[in-house]
Amino acid sequence: MNQGQSAISRYREIIKYHGLLRGLRRVFDQIAEVDFYDSIHATNTRQILSGGDFLTGLSDVDAAAAMHYQPVYTSAVRKPLRHLVASYPILGASSTCFLDLGCGRGKALHVARSMLQHATLIGMDLHPALLKDAARNLGLTGPTNGARLARGDVIDAPKIKLICNDVNAVDYAALLASFDVIVAFNKNSFDLATTERTLRLLRSAAGAKKWLFYVYSNPVFEHLFAGDHCVFTMTGWHKNWNTKVFLRTPAALIG
Repeated sequence: MNQGQSAISRYREIIKYHGLLRGLRRVFDQIAEVDFYDSIHATNTRQILSGGDFLTGLSDVDAAAAMHYQPVYTSAVRKPLRHLVASYPILGASSTCFLDLGCGRGKALHVARSMLQHATLIGMDLHPALLKDAARNLGLTGPTNGARLARGDVIDAPKIKLICNDVNAVDYAALLASFDVIVAFNKNSFDLATTERTLRLLRSAAGAKKWLFYVYSNPVFEHLFAGDHCVFTMTGWHKNWNTKVFLRTPAALIG
């Protein structure tokens, strides 16, 4: 899992991959948007998991569809949520759910918890070790009882639920039935087919009555949202800064 990798080693790898000037800029972003957050919150989301390492122990996952793990920038979660909270007071309701599709080590969930204080947080990831790290980062070490997680397991705590599963295999209708507002988050975790399928399932689960916000970091497949309203856009020099929020408004409020 590369947990013991030093900061200096990570920075060297970034510079080696991106070149000197672009690499130094990426290192600055890494420190400001990832390492600093971990330092002040005593979390560990910073360790990158390569595609090969991610696939270890996941023999049923298509290598072409798999993504490596990389923590999301703090601003890519905080800024869109700050805008949504200010613009849509309904996000303050206890019937709000923040759903992280491919939550990894739980960075987006950790940020959302401080901004959507009454919301229920739900994270899902098919990688047991990453999900266990997420539980630890969210202070949920008790529910795991030190046991190894397996596909289908759920860590259930007050206002937080972590699901060890493929996002394609989740019953979203049942999972989201009790919520009126759904804020889905995706850091470009999937290929086109998975992104399209999960979006279709979310829209079906939301029906015509629920608010559905989709926070999309590095929105590679934004054409899938052609019929939705883009209510927030953030751009930057690197793709990790690019974030959009799409809104599908309840049918009763349209007109």
